[in-house]
Amino acid sequence: MLLGIKMRELLPLKILLIFTIFFLIYPFSSKAINYYIKTNGDNTSGGTFWTNAWETIGYAASNVSTGDVVIISNGIYRENISIISNSNITFISWGWINSQDNTSTILYGSGAFAQEIFALKNSRRIVIQGFSLNGQDLVSPWGITIENNSSSNLIANNKIFSNHDFGIEIRDNSKFNCIKSNKIFDQMGVGQRIGIAIRGNYNLISHNNIARNSNSGYSHNGISLSTSASNNIIKFNQIYSNYSGI
Repeated sequence: MLLGIKMRELLPLKILLIFTIFFLIYPFSSKAINYYIKTNGDNTSGGTFWTNAWETIGYAASNVSTGDVVIISNGIYRENISIISNSNITFISWGWINSQDNTSTILYGSGAFAQEIFALKNSRRIVIQGFSLNGQDLVSPWGITIENNSSSNLIANNKIFSNHDFGIEIRDNSKFNCIKSNKIFDQMGVGQRIGIAIRGNYNLISHNNIARNSNSGYSHNGISLSTSASNNIIKFNQIYSNYSGI
């Protein structure tokens, strides 16, 4: 007991304190570089100005360094982007920077079925902000996956819709991730249609709008928590018109 409060009752406060530490002292390097992406760019250019912008987000994900910021112009990008064993990188749309617009930088999946639009693998403190992730064109199963011990990542202010199964999936052993202020709707699978699937621990799901992930039958939820998930915080979300809420 501590001042009459059980330690288990302090656990949510402990988790929130950890999130505060991670995101308030986000360690942007003094040597950080801004890189730019546009649909008519060139991956052989320098990428550090709009005039020599790169063409693909995936190329940026493979070539930027800790602390860098990748700014993506309006347009349609058909890519599957893997961020592997990296840290402290921000991917943000120009529309969001300019006018908090998350509808003008649109990402579709590309290539074979069963790929994510964004996949975070063993990565930390990655920011993905201000995009429309549309899985309808090639029926991508996932909008975003967070996996392989990825932690302390921020997914914020995106529209994530029409993916085959999951809008966002946080997989086993991934923790301390923050999913905040996204609109996640109309996942279109005939099997699972889940807005956010949580298999990891100690994640924060806050202020999201999660709707119309519904179809009578198997596992069509706004938010799905696996039996292995524990100590996640889910608060201040709007969850409606799903087959089941949580």
